[in-house]
Amino acid sequence: MKQYKYVITLLVTCQLLLTIGCSDWLHLVPEDGVSIREYWKTKEDVRSAMNGIYASMLADGTVKGIFLYGEGRADVIGEYNRTNARMLKIIEGELEADNAELDWSTFYTTINLCNTLVEYAPLAFENDNTFTQKELDQYVAQAITVRTLMYFYLVRAYGDIPFSLEPYVDSSSPFVLAKSDKEEIVKSLISHLEALNQTGNEKLPFPDAKADPAQNKCRVNVYTLKALLADLYLWNEQYEECIRQCDQILNSNMYSLIPVGREMKGGKDEEDEEDEEVEEELVYYVANESDANNLFLSLSM
Repeated sequence: MKQYKYVITLLVTCQLLLTIGCSDWLHLVPEDGVSIREYWKTKEDVRSAMNGIYASMLADGTVKGIFLYGEGRADVIGEYNRTNARMLKIIEGELEADNAELDWSTFYTTINLCNTLVEYAPLAFENDNTFTQKELDQYVAQAITVRTLMYFYLVRAYGDIPFSLEPYVDSSSPFVLAKSDKEEIVKSLISHLEALNQTGNEKLPFPDAKADPAQNKCRVNVYTLKALLADLYLWNEQYEECIRQCDQILNSNMYSLIPVGREMKGGKDEEDEEDEEVEEELVYYVANESDANNLFLSLSM
């Protein structure tokens, strides 16, 4: 009987050890990353995340995409990279899914980083007593503005695109999204920027563009928002709203139009001269090419 008790005790002890071991094994912390709960604890975590958003915009695919989606859409790529067969297809209007030049993954990487900050930065605000509401609002406003810029490039180039304001943080989130209507996307982008632009003055939730220029250089500020909002209004044919935002930027006395010489173009061509219905010459102005080239060189140095 005594031996039987020893056996029962040994079995119970082994069961407890196995239970504890399994529990520890099932709750291991990933060795190659940091969980959501472990990361968003301090304002430094949010600042690091915001810096990561800006760094992601320097990805080769994003820099090349910004050029391509702008100049390509305007059909002014010209002789650019004629030795690149993939670029040649784009110039000739052949848009294929397997064309690496049209890979938009880096744009969506930045978008997801923005969505993640907007979603989880409030956790750090709850955990860190030194993290002020003003600082939180500034980080969230910057992330929303960068996200809007990334989506705006994509919607202008592709039209209907996958659109989500939710972060993808694990496999429980949908990885493949259906396309959304381009007009609805633009409306959503405008509404989010308008929510940040309610006060209409420099007290908006952004880093002060005038204070500490070295610290705030290359960061989103209130005038970045207004310029982007003006472009969205222009795209959406809301011309009065576009003018209003541009006037606010120019009236800030922080920015001004750069003077560039102009050249008059126009006149009747040979076909117009034979057409009696063409009574007036079409006259228009273009920037002086030499001045434009010098301006580009000075900005790129």
